[in-house]
Amino acid sequence: GGDTAMKSIRVTGLTGDDPLHHYERACKTYQALQDADDATEVRLDLTAARWTVPLYLSPVAVAIQQLEDAGVGVTVQCSSKIQQYIDQIGFPDGDIHPSESYENALPLCRLNTDADEDAIEIVGSKVYDLLRTHLPNQPSGVLTGLQYTVTEIIDNVDQHSQCRHGTLLVQHYPRKETVDICVADDGISIHGAYDAFGIEYTDAVDALRKALRGVSTKPDAGHERGYGLRTTTQMVCEGLHGSIVFSSNGTTLYKNGTDEPTVVLPDQQWPGTVFAARLNLPDDEFEWAQFV
Repeated sequence: GGDTAMKSIRVTGLTGDDPLHHYERACKTYQALQDADDATEVRLDLTAARWTVPLYLSPVAVAIQQLEDAGVGVTVQCSSKIQQYIDQIGFPDGDIHPSESYENALPLCRLNTDADEDAIEIVGSKVYDLLRTHLPNQPSGVLTGLQYTVTEIIDNVDQHSQCRHGTLLVQHYPRKETVDICVADDGISIHGAYDAFGIEYTDAVDALRKALRGVSTKPDAGHERGYGLRTTTQMVCEGLHGSIVFSSNGTTLYKNGTDEPTVVLPDQQWPGTVFAARLNLPDDEFEWAQFV
């Protein structure tokens, strides 16, 4: 019979550092991993990869965790340079209790909102310590702003997505003076959350735009989902001259600086929600409080 014991998935094009390009590769990898769920073993072949960013690794870690749930063993093959990096960050399994002894990355944090009620708190509190270790020359306002950004993004995953798997990866690129943050989950998606709370929207793009504008699914909780995303987006794009990628269930928005969000990657599917930010470390004192 058709013995599909071992499947190999070769990923090409992991080069350059354009976040949208890497996210497109992540969606393709996710699809290939989904299609391999009848195998007993899957080898993810990243030997052609020259460069990776959180917007690739974070979603793919979720996809691998899903396969492992289904009883499929996944091994990753890559160059020794990338192997060293993924070992260092704990890809693809991640950790709920990240340690602080990492060079320029926070390890891959696992946000399984079912399994560990405190996951969000633990990760949130460690983020600041880790940032302080890695960015010792940054003023405290910048670190607080970064911590706020990360915590808000994680909070969205926690409160609404009902995900089985969520991951957070933060990477500092010292030579470029940028920080990449990516959170990916396999939850009910933005439109799914809006449906659940009876919030109306015309289509998927409208739902994502509303979320970025601050239309909340939890107005009574005092701590609103939408508010967090709106504030985070303003802080990253305007305060830190950065960009965000916001993707949910087949719809992806990209916003750079003060530009309006644009619809990108129309053919790419991600089942839950991905929110990623690339920000530039400011030269002067950054007043994060003005965005809150």
